[in-house]
Amino acid sequence: MKTTLNPNSERLVRYIASLFRPPQKMTVAEWACKNVRFNEPDNQNNYTLRCREYIEEPLNLMANNRVTDIVLVFGSQSGKTAMLMAAVSWLAVNQGCRILWVMPGQDLAENFSSTRLIPMFKASPAMAAMLPSDPRKTTKAQ
Repeated sequence: MKTTLNPNSERLVRYIASLFRPPQKMTVAEWACKNVRFNEPDNQNNYTLRCREYIEEPLNLMANNRVTDIVLVFGSQSGKTAMLMAAVSWLAVNQGCRILWVMPGQDLAENFSSTRLIPMFKASPAMAAMLPSDPRKTTKAQ
């Protein structure tokens, strides 16, 4: 007889199984290009380094436990926020660490969270599997 699990139990089983899966041998940048998908009005594509190859090195440094600080000196509109969003996704999925993203004000944080970060998490299968099943818990910054 086949047993059917409720959606929350299925998610828990998938999450527990993922803990025992051997880590994939790919760089942070490769992982991001494969697993991070944006869901914004003007960008509904996978993460890419195309025309922004300079982002690859700082992104890959996220996997180096010996690196404690990374300083980025980039121009405006050069992919810094997208890189950080990809890095946060990789850290949450592969390192299981907590992340605190600080912004100058609550309005800006809530807008960024609801229009960019949470939609990206929901559109990226690796992150979506980690989100709470209650949609009220993933609608704005806490």
